[in-house]
Amino acid sequence: TVQGRKVAVLAADGVDAASVGRVVQALAREHALGEVVSLRQGALVAAGSGRVVAEHTVLTMPSVLYDGVFVAGGEDSAQALVANGDAVHYIAEAYKHCKPIAAETGGERLLEAAGLSLDAASDDVGVLLAGSTREARELPPRLIRALVQHRFFNREDAFDTPA
Repeated sequence: TVQGRKVAVLAADGVDAASVGRVVQALAREHALGEVVSLRQGALVAAGSGRVVAEHTVLTMPSVLYDGVFVAGGEDSAQALVANGDAVHYIAEAYKHCKPIAAETGGERLLEAAGLSLDAASDDVGVLLAGSTREARELPPRLIRALVQHRFFNREDAFDTPA
Protein backbone atom coordinates (compact mmCIF):
# COMPACT_ATOMS: atom_id res chain seq x y z
CA THR A 1 0.00 0.00 0.00
CA VAL A 2 1.07 3.59 -0.51
CA GLN A 3 -0.92 4.93 2.41
CA GLY A 4 1.11 7.63 4.16
CA ARG A 5 3.76 7.87 1.44
CA LYS A 6 4.84 11.30 0.16
CA VAL A 7 5.76 12.31 -3.38
CA ALA A 8 7.54 15.51 -4.38
CA VAL A 9 5.84 17.02 -7.43
CA LEU A 10 8.53 19.11 -9.12
CA ALA A 11 7.14 22.07 -11.04
CA ALA A 12 8.01 25.63 -12.05
CA ASP A 13 6.35 28.46 -13.97
CA GLY A 14 4.86 27.06 -17.17
CA VAL A 15 3.76 23.81 -15.53
CA ASP A 16 0.80 21.87 -16.91
CA ALA A 17 -1.74 22.16 -14.07
CA ALA A 18 -3.65 19.10 -15.33
CA SER A 19 -0.45 17.06 -15.03
CA VAL A 20 -0.08 18.06 -11.38
CA GLY A 21 -3.76 17.45 -10.69
CA ARG A 22 -3.77 13.94 -12.17
CA VAL A 23 -0.95 12.74 -9.96
CA VAL A 24 -1.90 14.58 -6.76
CA GLN A 25 -5.51 13.36 -6.99
CA ALA A 26 -4.49 9.77 -7.73
CA LEU A 27 -2.18 9.80 -4.71
CA ALA A 28 -4.90 11.27 -2.49
CA ARG A 29 -7.31 8.48 -3.51
CA GLU A 30 -4.70 6.04 -2.18
CA HIS A 31 -4.20 8.07 1.03
CA ALA A 32 -0.78 9.28 -0.08
CA LEU A 33 0.39 12.87 -0.38
CA GLY A 34 1.71 14.78 -3.37
CA GLU A 35 3.37 18.08 -2.48
CA VAL A 36 4.38 20.65 -5.08
CA VAL A 37 8.07 21.52 -4.76
CA SER A 38 9.45 24.32 -6.91
CA LEU A 39 12.19 26.88 -7.25
CA ARG A 40 10.15 29.25 -5.06
CA GLN A 41 7.11 28.99 -2.80
CA GLY A 42 3.71 30.32 -3.80
CA ALA A 43 1.54 30.46 -6.88
CA LEU A 44 3.12 29.25 -10.11
CA VAL A 45 2.14 30.53 -13.54
CA ALA A 46 0.48 27.51 -15.13
CA ALA A 47 0.46 26.86 -18.87
CA GLY A 48 -3.11 27.19 -20.08
CA SER A 49 -5.67 27.14 -17.32
CA GLY A 50 -5.50 25.96 -13.76
CA ARG A 51 -3.72 26.95 -10.60
CA VAL A 52 -0.67 25.37 -9.00
CA VAL A 53 0.76 26.44 -5.66
CA ALA A 54 4.22 25.35 -4.55
CA GLU A 55 4.22 24.47 -0.86
CA HIS A 56 7.99 23.98 -0.71
CA THR A 57 11.23 24.70 -2.55
CA VAL A 58 13.95 22.34 -3.69
CA LEU A 59 16.19 23.93 -1.06
CA THR A 60 13.83 23.58 1.91
CA MET A 61 12.41 20.09 1.23
CA PRO A 62 15.12 17.79 -0.11
CA SER A 63 14.31 14.58 -1.96
CA VAL A 64 15.37 12.47 1.02
CA LEU A 65 12.15 13.57 2.76
CA TYR A 66 9.99 11.98 0.05
CA ASP A 67 9.27 8.44 -1.08
CA GLY A 68 9.31 9.36 -4.76
CA VAL A 69 9.48 12.23 -7.23
CA PHE A 70 7.19 13.23 -10.08
CA VAL A 71 8.33 15.83 -12.62
CA ALA A 72 5.16 17.49 -13.86
CA GLY A 73 4.60 18.21 -17.53
CA GLY A 74 5.12 21.55 -19.20
CA GLU A 75 7.96 22.60 -21.48
CA ASP A 76 8.61 25.96 -19.77
CA SER A 77 8.53 24.31 -16.35
CA ALA A 78 11.02 21.67 -17.48
CA GLN A 79 13.30 24.31 -18.98
CA ALA A 80 13.34 26.29 -15.71
CA LEU A 81 14.08 23.15 -13.68
CA VAL A 82 16.87 22.01 -16.02
CA ALA A 83 18.50 25.45 -15.68
CA ASN A 84 18.55 25.15 -11.87
CA GLY A 85 21.39 23.09 -10.37
CA ASP A 86 19.43 22.40 -7.18
CA ALA A 87 16.55 20.87 -9.17
CA VAL A 88 19.00 18.74 -11.18
CA HIS A 89 20.63 17.57 -7.94
CA TYR A 90 17.16 16.78 -6.53
CA ILE A 91 16.61 14.17 -9.25
CA ALA A 92 20.15 12.77 -9.02
CA GLU A 93 19.79 12.33 -5.26
CA ALA A 94 16.39 10.59 -5.56
CA TYR A 95 17.83 8.29 -8.21
CA LYS A 96 20.87 7.46 -6.08
CA HIS A 97 18.54 6.57 -3.20
CA CYS A 98 16.66 4.20 -5.54
CA LYS A 99 13.34 6.04 -5.23
CA PRO A 100 10.65 5.96 -7.91
CA ILE A 101 10.92 8.85 -10.36
CA ALA A 102 8.25 9.67 -12.93
CA ALA A 103 8.18 12.40 -15.57
CA GLU A 104 5.67 13.70 -18.09
CA THR A 105 6.45 15.48 -21.36
CA GLY A 106 9.37 17.84 -20.95
CA GLY A 107 10.33 16.40 -17.58
CA GLU A 108 12.54 13.78 -19.15
CA ARG A 109 15.01 16.58 -19.92
CA LEU A 110 15.49 17.10 -16.17
CA LEU A 111 16.23 13.39 -15.77
CA GLU A 112 18.80 13.59 -18.56
CA ALA A 113 20.38 16.68 -16.98
CA ALA A 114 20.74 14.68 -13.75
CA GLY A 115 22.68 12.01 -15.62
CA LEU A 116 19.93 9.40 -15.93
CA SER A 117 19.87 7.26 -19.07
CA LEU A 118 16.44 7.48 -20.67
CA ASP A 119 17.26 4.36 -22.67
CA ALA A 120 17.28 2.41 -19.40
CA ALA A 121 14.04 3.96 -18.11
CA SER A 122 11.36 1.39 -17.30
CA ASP A 123 8.87 0.43 -14.64
CA ASP A 124 11.29 -2.36 -13.65
CA VAL A 125 13.87 0.17 -12.41
CA GLY A 126 11.36 2.73 -11.14
CA VAL A 127 12.01 5.39 -13.79
CA LEU A 128 8.68 6.07 -15.46
CA LEU A 129 8.20 8.25 -18.54
CA ALA A 130 5.04 9.51 -20.21
CA GLY A 131 5.58 11.24 -23.55
CA SER A 132 2.05 11.21 -24.92
CA THR A 133 -1.39 12.19 -23.62
CA ARG A 134 -2.38 8.53 -23.33
CA GLU A 135 0.79 7.68 -21.43
CA ALA A 136 0.23 10.69 -19.14
CA ARG A 137 -3.21 9.35 -18.21
CA GLU A 138 -1.65 5.94 -17.43
CA LEU A 139 1.23 7.38 -15.40
CA PRO A 140 -0.47 7.85 -11.99
CA PRO A 141 -1.29 4.13 -11.50
CA ARG A 142 2.21 3.21 -12.67
CA LEU A 143 3.70 5.61 -10.14
CA ILE A 144 1.51 4.16 -7.39
CA ARG A 145 2.68 0.64 -8.25
CA ALA A 146 6.28 1.87 -8.08
CA LEU A 147 5.63 3.48 -4.70
CA VAL A 148 4.31 0.16 -3.40
CA GLN A 149 7.68 -1.39 -4.25
CA HIS A 150 9.25 1.62 -2.47
CA ARG A 151 12.88 1.27 -3.63
CA PHE A 152 14.56 -0.02 -6.77
CA PHE A 153 17.87 -1.49 -5.68
CA ASN A 154 18.25 -3.14 -9.12
CA ARG A 155 19.53 0.15 -10.58
CA GLU A 156 23.03 -0.96 -11.47
CA ASP A 157 24.35 2.58 -11.87
CA ALA A 158 22.56 4.22 -8.94
CA PHE A 159 25.53 4.23 -6.61
CA ASP A 160 27.75 5.72 -9.32
CA THR A 161 25.44 8.73 -9.62
CA PRO A 162 27.06 11.87 -8.17
CA ALA A 163 24.67 13.34 -5.64
